[in-house]
Amino acid sequence: MAEGEPPYYTIPPTRAMIVIQCRPIRSLTDTSEWSYDFNDFVRRCLAVDPVARPTCKELLMHPFIRKARGPNLLSELVAESMDNIERFRRQEFKEDTMNTCQQMDTMVLAGEADS
Repeated sequence: MAEGEPPYYTIPPTRAMIVIQCRPIRSLTDTSEWSYDFNDFVRRCLAVDPVARPTCKELLMHPFIRKARGPNLLSELVAESMDNIERFRRQEFKEDTMNTCQQMDTMVLAGEADS
């Protein structure tokens, strides 16, 4: 997500899965674009050996996470987006209701045609 594209995105997805098994990603493509803490965090998350991979508790103690703005950032983003989320939900409900009514109309018309 940091780089905007999945690993090996330039090759077909099925082939990419095979390549990842043979040559797992071990770090970000261009480490100079990111802070040391972020690079280290990603490198630890990508450890292939589960024994060497840190636990969730260990990752939560990592400097990259500890220096983050915290959960308030997510709360702010959600609060700012709530109007759009509710508008989307209302529109989706409206479309579902219209689709259901259209399906019922079709069933009724089909039943009348069979009579």
